[in-house]
Amino acid sequence: MSLSIGRLDLFSDWAGIVKSELEDEGYVVDGLPEQDVSILYFGLQKKLIKPKPRRILRSNGFSCPEELKPGLASLEEKIINGENLRPHLSKKLKNLNDNDGLLFDWGIFHLHLGTVIGSDGFIDRTGPLLYTRFDEANAYFINVIDHGSWTTQELVKTIYRNWPESIKPYILTGVTSISRNFTDKDVKDLRGSQVNTILDLDNGVFTLGPGGGMTASGSSAEAILTHLQTRKWMKRLEKPMKEDITKFLLSLFTDVSFIRNEVLHFVLKKDNETFYIDEINNGFRLALKNKMAASV
Repeated sequence: MSLSIGRLDLFSDWAGIVKSELEDEGYVVDGLPEQDVSILYFGLQKKLIKPKPRRILRSNGFSCPEELKPGLASLEEKIINGENLRPHLSKKLKNLNDNDGLLFDWGIFHLHLGTVIGSDGFIDRTGPLLYTRFDEANAYFINVIDHGSWTTQELVKTIYRNWPESIKPYILTGVTSISRNFTDKDVKDLRGSQVNTILDLDNGVFTLGPGGGMTASGSSAEAILTHLQTRKWMKRLEKPMKEDITKFLLSLFTDVSFIRNEVLHFVLKKDNETFYIDEINNGFRLALKNKMAASV
C-alpha cells in the first residue's frame, strides 16, 4: 500500500471555521485573507469576557455613585454566577475592526452599569463606568469613574497597589528609571499613534501595559501572537504527516489495512469546543488532545 496525501491544510480549515463563527455572530468577513480573519477572531476574543463564575475583588477606595448601585449590584450577581457580560460592553463591539486601546494596552474593560437591555442587546448606557480587569478566577474592580478615562494611569497604579501579583508578568525587572515620565495626555497622544508606553508606578516600579500592548496597526499584540502560535502549532501537526503519512498513521493505529483509498483527504473540524482532523476518503478521525489519538 502506497499512501499519499491529497489534501492537508489545517490553517485554511481553521480560518474557515472561525470565519463561519464570526458570520454567525453577524460580522462581515467575506473576501478577507485567512490571516486577517484569524487575527480579527482573536482580537474579538480579547474583547469578550468568557462567562464563568468569578470572585469579585474591590480596590481600596472603590466607590460607586448612588444612582448606579442597582446596576452595579446586578452586574456583580452576573459575574458571581458566570453569566454573559456582553450586554455591558461597549457597542463598538459590533465593529470587528474597532481597536479598544484601553483593553489592548492595559487589559482593562469598561462596563456600563445600566439595568435595562435594549433591542440591540446592550444594556442602557451610563456616564460613569466600571473599570475592571478579569482573569480566570477573579474580577478586579478598580473603580467607577467617568466615561473616557481611557488613559488615566491611576487605573494601572490602582491595580498594582491592590493586586500586584495580577500584573507581575508585565513588571520590568532591572529597570530603575526611564528617560521620561509620561502624563496621561502623553499616553493618549501616543496611544492614538499606536505607540505603547512604559508606566512609572511611582515607587521605583515600571511596567509595560498589562494588556499586552498594540501593534502599529492598532491591533492587539496578544491577538496577533495567538494567531502566530496557532498557525505554528498547525504546521507542527502537519509536519510528521507530510514527511511520512504511513509511518504517522502506524504510530496511531496498529493496523491500517482498513484504508481502501490510498489518497488521503484531511479536514480540520470542530465539534463544540473540540477540534478533530477527519479523513474524508476512508472515514477515520484524529482527535487533537494532549496527545494525538485516532479512531475509525
